[in-house]
Amino acid sequence: MQKQLHDKVGLGQTQYSQRTERGNVKMKSIRVEDITEQMLKELSKKSSMREDKFLDELVSRMYLQMKQTGKKVL
Repeated sequence: MQKQLHDKVGLGQTQYSQRTERGNVKMKSIRVEDITEQMLKELSKKSSMREDKFLDELVSRMYLQMKQTGKKVL
């Protein structure tokens, strides 16, 4: 999986894009503030995971918790 970063000039946001060579995953983008990007980098580094894998794991766990409890997770 390949990750690309695109800085938005003057907006203080970074856009993440992911795509695979085989085309199994379509290109998706998420805009995050610079501080959010730094937090994501720090958290993924402490977990010894790539940023995209860390984010996938985090969202998957939150989604599973929501489905199991029927309550909001945030």
